[in-house]
Amino acid sequence: MQRKVKTYGAILKTCDTIALVQGRYTGKWSFPKGHSNEGEQPIECTLREVAEETGIDNLPSPDRYLQVGYGKYFVFSLPNKIPLIPRDTHEIIGTKWATAEDMTCMDLNSDVRQYTKKFVNLKSF
Repeated sequence: MQRKVKTYGAILKTCDTIALVQGRYTGKWSFPKGHSNEGEQPIECTLREVAEETGIDNLPSPDRYLQVGYGKYFVFSLPNKIPLIPRDTHEIIGTKWATAEDMTCMDLNSDVRQYTKKFVNLKSF
C-alpha cells in the first residue's frame, strides 16, 4: 500500500510583506513548502523546506497552523525581512518579500491567492 505523502509549508510574514518562492516548473509564486519524508513531523518538514527554499535556518515558534487551499502551513511572524537565499536552485528560481500590492501583478499559486484574498480584505497578513 502506498503511503499518502503530505505537504507542509510556511507563511513567513513581516508587518507588510510575505516571503514567496518561485517554482521552476510552473513559474508561479508560492509559500515555501514541500512533501514530508516518511516519519517526519509536520514542523520538521516545514523547517527543512524553508531552509532549502529560502536559506532561513532559524525561525521563532509559529503563531498558528492553518490550512489554505491544498496546503497546511505554519505561520511565522518575523520582526524584519531576512535575506532569502535558496539552497535548492533546481526547484526554486526566485525569491521575494512581497507586499499585497506586489502580489496583484505576480503569477501566484492558488494557496497564496486564497490566503491574500482572505487576509488583505482584513487589512492584515
